[in-house]
Amino acid sequence: MRASKRHSSFLCAAALTAGLVACSAKSSGPSTWSYSVNFHSVAAAVSADTLEVSVFDATLPDTTCAVLVQKRRSKVELPRPTVSVPATATCDMASGKAQVTVPYGTYQLLVVAKHKGQDWFVGCNTQHVTRDVDPGTLQIDLTNFDDSVLVTPTACQTLSAHCSGGC
Repeated sequence: MRASKRHSSFLCAAALTAGLVACSAKSSGPSTWSYSVNFHSVAAAVSADTLEVSVFDATLPDTTCAVLVQKRRSKVELPRPTVSVPATATCDMASGKAQVTVPYGTYQLLVVAKHKGQDWFVGCNTQHVTRDVDPGTLQIDLTNFDDSVLVTPTACQTLSAHCSGGC
């Protein structure tokens, strides 16, 4: 498919169990959902070593996607995330080994892809999690972190081929 050549997408999941305080304003029932990270090309996906995922309560101040991305790019301290996933190898995340679990509510999911320890790509999107509606798979499109990002071409046709050592 043409779209698969332009975008390298994969289900990412982070084994997150929300150890949140019961006095939270959210309903007590947790919900599990998946998200998909979309790079602008296969070469971009191959160039990323790790992904960091942070889930923010969207009802709190300074947690819109625009603010979160701006603060990350400016190296300003972010609000405390509801859930944080340490850097995970891109190939490990591509296999979709886990899921995100949080209480019902509205969340911003911030994803930072790194290359050799440097912030390389960034993306964010909002997920509404309720008891009555399956939230589906949240799509997160990544863009270059800044102007210093230079992606080199790859012989790989897919991220999976790269991860399996096939190119």
